[in-house]
Amino acid sequence: MKIVAHRGFSGKYPENTLKAFEGAFNHPEFGKKIIGLETDIQLSSDNQIVIYHDIEIEISGKKVPVGSLSHRELVEAAKPKLRGENVCLLEDLLKLSQHRTELLIEIKAGKFDYDIFIDKLSQVLERYSPVRDEIILHSFSSEIMEKILSAEGLRGLKYGVLCSSAEGLEKFDGIMDRIDYVHPSWKGLLENPDVFAAANRPFHVWTVNSKDIFEKITQLPCSNMIRGIMTDELDVISR
Repeated sequence: MKIVAHRGFSGKYPENTLKAFEGAFNHPEFGKKIIGLETDIQLSSDNQIVIYHDIEIEISGKKVPVGSLSHRELVEAAKPKLRGENVCLLEDLLKLSQHRTELLIEIKAGKFDYDIFIDKLSQVLERYSPVRDEIILHSFSSEIMEKILSAEGLRGLKYGVLCSSAEGLEKFDGIMDRIDYVHPSWKGLLENPDVFAAANRPFHVWTVNSKDIFEKITQLPCSNMIRGIMTDELDVISR
């Protein structure tokens, strides 16, 4: 069973930073058990595709939408959480990757204009020229995935749906015929393996950080549908 580095090697380095991505690329199992990197993107107020997980960030004791900040403002606000590392852009990761691995890119349902976001994402990926199996776009939002699937500039990629539970999978019923992968939480998969198996799509399961959970999901009847395990703990799960 293969492994996807969740937000880079986030068990060792600040998540979603170039240091975390470099840590995954430099791991001895990269290109062997480690088949990809997972990351999160959203749009800043200056229309940059930023790599950041949370859709809000605390500034002076108040929660502020990430989409209301410029990239430079987000860099400064996020330094405590990222232990001094910078918030990078999707273009930074693409330059680092250089087509060496699969990229599972989660589109956050933040407070930004989705149409502008998709146009910008299309431009960034057009410059990168990914092959079909290299980029997997996925989201928890059915609205976002419908827009992604309809965007001419994002055709020819792979697509996935993220869900915490079997109930979360139901909201994607109208687009499942165009979806390549289902990405359940490990807990949701253990609770309702038959529901996810019925989707008849390969799984990338998130976020498995212990050998105990890893063993449990590999013993499921539908374990042959698991293509990859997303994990922060590359050293633990790759052993």
